[in-house]
Amino acid sequence: MKEHLAQLQTTDGLTYLVADSALYSTANLQKFAETKLKWITRVPATLQEAQQALAQANPQDLAPLTEGYCSRVLSSHDGGVAQRWVLIASEHRQAQAQRTVDKQLLTHSAQEVKAFKKLGCMSFACEADARQALATFVRGLQATFLHEVAVHPSDVMGGAGARARRPNLPRWATRS
Repeated sequence: MKEHLAQLQTTDGLTYLVADSALYSTANLQKFAETKLKWITRVPATLQEAQQALAQANPQDLAPLTEGYCSRVLSSHDGGVAQRWVLIASEHRQAQAQRTVDKQLLTHSAQEVKAFKKLGCMSFACEADARQALATFVRGLQATFLHEVAVHPSDVMGGAGARARRPNLPRWATRS
């Protein structure tokens, strides 16, 4: 990194370096601070401080930038380096982002429904075990919720000869 920056500064009189979020790391931030080079990079959305800034962003608090865009300047000291972050919101990207979120929720919901159907086919030794499994399942739901779920006994045996192998005990199943 140092050799590359030195080469760029010598040959091109580099004043700003613009890069994507792959450049953003504590080590690179500290190297930039040592070189006194001005730089612009996208902050990775996986960074906890960036996630907090996005979660707390209120569209009404953002200043108009150009048509369809608004922004807010934030201060950060990530990686031990003072930084100025600019949070930019785009009306066009908002619609695209909403479609992405909707698609992810639909996929996640379908996975949860599939898991619930699988739970409904499981056998439990008693009603308490079935209710415990159901409660554990419900706590893990993120995209869906269950409304009026019942736990009741159902026949264990199905098919000729099955009674000879196991006693006919009720099986507890979940149904919505």
